[in-house]
Amino acid sequence: AAAVVREVFTLFAQGYGKTAIARMLNDRGIPNPTEYKRLHGLRYQQPKTKNSTLWKYFAISDMLINEIYIGNMVQGKYGSGSYKTKQKPRPKSEWYVVEGTHEPIIDRELWDRVQALVEQKAKPFDVGTIGLFARKARCANCGYTMRSSKNRGRHYLQCSNRGKRRLYRFFYLCW
Repeated sequence: AAAVVREVFTLFAQGYGKTAIARMLNDRGIPNPTEYKRLHGLRYQQPKTKNSTLWKYFAISDMLINEIYIGNMVQGKYGSGSYKTKQKPRPKSEWYVVEGTHEPIIDRELWDRVQALVEQKAKPFDVGTIGLFARKARCANCGYTMRSSKNRGRHYLQCSNRGKRRLYRFFYLCW
């Protein structure tokens, strides 16, 4: 499992997207974390969906920000004032982080590179390259960052503001 974690971090640092990494792992038949635990008799939650043995975007996304892979233990991500109320996410400043509790799986340099890419939130294409206008093109109306979309062979930029879905057709020569 540690080799798969190293591979996921390395591929993301090389510019592959989260969905592309999940697709690669699924194509090679590598079990996702839930299936891995089930196969090795470890404690796990029973999946509710049929395709629960496949890697998905959110599994890769969660893995890339989990500090356990650099040897840190993080607790207190969720909490509430009373046991009667539902647990809510806490701000990162209120988390309890204990560094060096176990041997790290990935080195700090790779972690820092991946965290810089995650912070940029620049989504690479399937081929592993980040678009020319990633995090640069903004909506003229609301100022939100535009995202690239493809539909029926046409590429366009779309406002990522959920309230206002404005489409702007944009053609790249290389597409």
